[in-house]
Amino acid sequence: PGYRYTDTEEILISNFMAPGFFIASIGYTLKEDDLFSVTLSALSNKTTFVLNDELSNEGAFGVDPGEKLRAEFGASLTGTFKKEIMTNVELRSNLLLFMNYETPRSIDVNWDLFLVMKINKFLTTNFTLQMIYDDDIDITRDDGSVGPALQIRNVLNVGLNFKL
Repeated sequence: PGYRYTDTEEILISNFMAPGFFIASIGYTLKEDDLFSVTLSALSNKTTFVLNDELSNEGAFGVDPGEKLRAEFGASLTGTFKKEIMTNVELRSNLLLFMNYETPRSIDVNWDLFLVMKINKFLTTNFTLQMIYDDDIDITRDDGSVGPALQIRNVLNVGLNFKL
């Protein structure tokens, strides 16, 4: 579960499959070796799942209050990029843009950036940056205002590798 904390309480803002997203599309993919690929689809479906009753009843993540899912029909553009930028350091990026045909001026953005580094045969590390913007998701800010906002998540992982 994810919470937003105030001075007096913790407020549930997310949970397993709240939200969850499923995107299905039919389109054309252009692929250039393993460096990058781009998929353009005029026939896409984006389904948002909110399987937590409390969040569903609030109408979180764009679902109607009390509903568990929201389906949108539109167009999407997906891009991937992967390149070794120096020895044992790889840059990866995934971009998903989705435009709902009902609100074509509003484009959902989900962008992931990964920096993957192999330090030696025992240690690896990676840094992940994710940015999401979706007009259908209302965020409560620290000042109490509510509305769409850029969401940013970053993670630093360090791994220990060994063989048995």
